[in-house]
Amino acid sequence: MSGTALWYFYDFKKNSPTYENGYAVVLGYDKLGIDLGIPEFTIDKNSAAQISIEPGIYHVFWPLTDVETVVAGTGSMDYDPTITTGPK
Repeated sequence: MSGTALWYFYDFKKNSPTYENGYAVVLGYDKLGIDLGIPEFTIDKNSAAQISIEPGIYHVFWPLTDVETVVAGTGSMDYDPTITTGPK
């Protein structure tokens, strides 16, 4: 990852203790200097952040700085549009 982004996660796993809850966090290289009321984590520019997201946790990110935000994603299985873990 490069840049700084707002990440949002939402739990669609029905048997989860955090089912139907959302969580937001700011993650990146630059401290924003403003209070968004959510956790903010700044990482060293020589490091990389790693986020592990379980199936059933929907996620999205929005860049917050002019620095290009680059995110590399990998998965344990290919996307299958016939499988849904979201609301029905």
